[in-house]
Amino acid sequence: MATPIQMPALSPTMTEGKIVKWLKKEGDKVSSGEAIAECETDKSNLEIEAYDDGYLLKIVVPEGEMAKVGSPIAILGAKGEKVDAGGAKAAAPAAAPKAEAPKAAAPAPAPAPAAQPAAPAGGGDGIPVVMPALSPTMTEGKLVKWLKKEGDKVSSGQAIAEVETDKSNLEVEAYDDGVLARIVVQEGQMAKVGAPIAFLAGKGGAKAAAPAPAPSAAPQAAAPAPAPSAAPAPKAAAPAPTPGGRLRASPLAKRMARERGLDLSQVRGSGPHGRIVKSDIEKALTQAPAPAAARKAPAAAPGVRPEPKSVPVSSMRKVISQRMAEVKPGVPHFYLSVDVEMDAALKIREEAKALESKVSVNDIIVKASAMALRRYPKINVSLHGDTILHFETVDVGIAVAIEDGLITPIIRDADKKGLSAISAEARDLAERARKRALKPDEYTGGSLTVSNLGMYGIDSFIAVINPPQAAILAVGSVSDKVVVRDGQMVVRKLMTVTLSGDHRVIDGAIGAEYLRELKNLLEHPMRLLF
Repeated sequence: MATPIQMPALSPTMTEGKIVKWLKKEGDKVSSGEAIAECETDKSNLEIEAYDDGYLLKIVVPEGEMAKVGSPIAILGAKGEKVDAGGAKAAAPAAAPKAEAPKAAAPAPAPAPAAQPAAPAGGGDGIPVVMPALSPTMTEGKLVKWLKKEGDKVSSGQAIAEVETDKSNLEVEAYDDGVLARIVVQEGQMAKVGAPIAFLAGKGGAKAAAPAPAPSAAPQAAAPAPAPSAAPAPKAAAPAPTPGGRLRASPLAKRMARERGLDLSQVRGSGPHGRIVKSDIEKALTQAPAPAAARKAPAAAPGVRPEPKSVPVSSMRKVISQRMAEVKPGVPHFYLSVDVEMDAALKIREEAKALESKVSVNDIIVKASAMALRRYPKINVSLHGDTILHFETVDVGIAVAIEDGLITPIIRDADKKGLSAISAEARDLAERARKRALKPDEYTGGSLTVSNLGMYGIDSFIAVINPPQAAILAVGSVSDKVVVRDGQMVVRKLMTVTLSGDHRVIDGAIGAEYLRELKNLLEHPMRLLF
């Protein structure tokens, strides 16, 4: 699915930037972390990186033109994917410097850039390091870990902190040389995109900005006699310098290298100016397997009643709670339930098992829900502003519970794939979702999600629609129940499926037709093959 590449905030004071040069052209393949354009900020010329893999479908802002921070400068997507004129244009207006901002600009949802600009903290604190937008949907981030401490020397492009976004953990780089004079946001705290998280003292002003808060360490005259040699702390952490100067690597490449214990200085970069990108790390890992670090077991609790633990809300949980609070009152849901006899579908699974093919009940449901979508396209829609999108492809989400919440990776063209292919893809997506290693393209889009709680013994439930999708299927467990067939009571394996539909774009009768088709497909699974 085509997604915009936005103008990032490449310096603390940057509000717009000029595209000096595109390093890729339309149609070129782009890898996550790869530099795609050179940008002139108010400070210097820096590179803009892609956050996803894909193909550069369209350049929205040509060379020599300005774009505001947060506005789209290009469109990324799958090979050969068409960028609808509406999508590209709707995204464009904010980029143009002298755009009159007419009514046409209204429909675009417009990604919010620097929400809460820098400002607080004293004016003489030095150069602010701001919380960057590390993903297209990020509005705030949690400071997981500082990789530098106050007083450390910092070079432009060097990772100084690790941040948890709403999707994954990424590194924040410094855009200036200097000394980390003051940390404003502590580990574990949140900061809005654009807000200062620390201050750098420039090369010349290191001393002026360095003074730390100095709390209780009052200047006591009669203090013992601290050896004068106990110098401040400049030569503390000596990070990995590189022969010949600065090591150029994308944040993603740095994180992958750190997680796998790979020495970046031993990796040859294939990006512009020798920049190390994701593919270089993957290549290096195949050549030199990295040893895994062992984890220690948690300490055993004593026989005392433990106090409740206070755990801060994760970024993902915060986004989930915000979206659900918006969706439930904002999207009028309707609900339809139906019981499905799963005897025949379970036989298919047993036959697949005999052939050593790992097909689950959920895989069969995903396939059936996709084929029903294809046959009832009025369900395969989504509301965007005043427009209803009718999808030509059938992309089904699968709800995956992970440690911090829930994510819905998408199986593209699920109606065209066989059960084995769906099964393999679903397992791969779920595994990478639990590792928080999915790319945005893998969990965005689609028109319907399958949420299955049957494995937990839940008979039936009602699910909340995952916007901007228009429907979600809540799937319960398969259990033996007595039903009447031809006047006789017989035992059948029944499963309850509940459809939640967005009543703004789907009517109850349409939903009922869809459920009837889904039921027929599951009760006569041979139809899934034709």
